[in-house]
Amino acid sequence: MPQVEYLKQNNKIKASRANRIFILCALLVFIAFPSFAIEEQVTRKNIFKSAALENDLRSKMVTYSGVIDYDSVLQAAVDNSYDIKTSQVNIEISKQRLSGAKREYIPDLNVRVNTEYNKGLDDNSQGIRTVNGVIINGATRFQDSVSVNLQYTLLDYGIKKQHVNIASFDIIQKETVLVQTLRDLKLQILDLYTRILITYFELENLKTEYTLQKELLSMQERLYRAGLCSKIEVKQTEADLNSVQIKIENTNLGFAELLAELSFYTNTGYSTSLENVKPFTQKNPMDLNLDEIDYTKSSEYISYQKEIDKKHSELSILKRQRLPQVAMYSGYSIYGTDKGSFSSSASDMRQSNIAVGLSTNLGVTEQFKQTPKIKELELQINSLQIEQARNVSNFFKEVNRTKQLIGVYEVEKLKNDEFKMVLDTKLKMLERLDNKRLINKTDLIFQQIQNNRQNTEFKIIEQKAVAQSEKLKYLLEDVNALGAIGINNI
Repeated sequence: MPQVEYLKQNNKIKASRANRIFILCALLVFIAFPSFAIEEQVTRKNIFKSAALENDLRSKMVTYSGVIDYDSVLQAAVDNSYDIKTSQVNIEISKQRLSGAKREYIPDLNVRVNTEYNKGLDDNSQGIRTVNGVIINGATRFQDSVSVNLQYTLLDYGIKKQHVNIASFDIIQKETVLVQTLRDLKLQILDLYTRILITYFELENLKTEYTLQKELLSMQERLYRAGLCSKIEVKQTEADLNSVQIKIENTNLGFAELLAELSFYTNTGYSTSLENVKPFTQKNPMDLNLDEIDYTKSSEYISYQKEIDKKHSELSILKRQRLPQVAMYSGYSIYGTDKGSFSSSASDMRQSNIAVGLSTNLGVTEQFKQTPKIKELELQINSLQIEQARNVSNFFKEVNRTKQLIGVYEVEKLKNDEFKMVLDTKLKMLERLDNKRLINKTDLIFQQIQNNRQNTEFKIIEQKAVAQSEKLKYLLEDVNALGAIGINNI
């Protein structure tokens, strides 16, 4: 009976240890499985995104011949901008880096399951020996073990915090890059649309002038046959007509090139026979005092400042790594051995072990190795500060130049308004005289051509003024001037 009780108790102990092994193995699978699931999910997302990108690249460009306006063109350019999409993805990447930096505070926990068969080739050697620092097990046996280890750095002098700071600065920097990318795209589309609009005005003016010149030539030919006009005047009008025709062809070619350039941004083809290119909406010029603008809130300043802050954190990490690092470690292990059976060694894990300790690590040679790196970072910080000052200065100069151009265009518009009144008055007077047949029809046509040219110039100056006002708004979108200007996405 005592032997039976002993066997039952021994079986219970083996079952208990087997259960503990099963639980530890299940824990290992539970910890490892989410990483495989996440990897599979990311892989599927990448496949779907690659397929969407391939379909996007294969999509055919639609040719448009209707009416275009600046707002719709700008929106299409923003929607089709790969630079903006890349900047948005980079922000998400930086957020993941921040998440990873925060997880450095989590202790390192490892679960290890080990099974081994050791065969001693020398029958006389049954024990464990150490040769030149190498542990040699001379016994023949099956060995199994399960261990749980925990390690955490207790004293790192704020290195983990600096890693979090670097990731946080990187997010702000990437967001600033997105603002700059959007602003630069707006400025590019604004400049391109202004050139398209001016070319469209010039093309319409040339078409009208061609019609008037053709009418003038027909009239002069009749006068020549009647002996009231010289042959030289007729030939001069023919030369002027041919010159206008050549200008129309050249201007139309330049118009096509500008529309092709616009298609690069909007992914839409445009016909040169557009119904209309709408002018900019009239806006009042900004009443702005440049001395009151806080340029430290501009994207030029913030982008470089966050890069400088990142370098300062990297410099702090290098200096703190030269100090002794104190870490705590602990481990719990259960193990078993058997000379002839693997199953017996796995189920007979009666022996266990627990260890707790502190470790201190000081890299002596790192003190010398990191000195050049520290000096390099200090120089990089100085270089970034110089670049920051230069870019902020250039930004200020561009804002100031744009504001001055707006003033110049506004003065020019006032002069043009006065001149336009004079031209309109003269044209109306000639029309009245022509109705009474007191002048030659040719005099009226000459004045119509002149008025048409001047009106086109007036419209171009007017649109340039509006475009410069829009440019100033874009330049200051990311600057909080007196709380009135903020970052505005389209």
